[in-house]
Amino acid sequence: MIAMPHLLFLTVVFAAGLIAWILDLNRWDTPTAVAGTIVAGLGAGVFLGVWL
Repeated sequence: MIAMPHLLFLTVVFAAGLIAWILDLNRWDTPTAVAGTIVAGLGAGVFLGVWL
């Protein structure tokens, strides 16, 4: 039971990073891009955790 939310969370974080890489975030500095990706992944992971 506890593994599924963690798996979904890690999948969302990976997907957020992949999307950020695909969109080529060179127009922002690296710390901003990394922080935005982490926050997006955490937010989506929390949403999925609450929803499930």
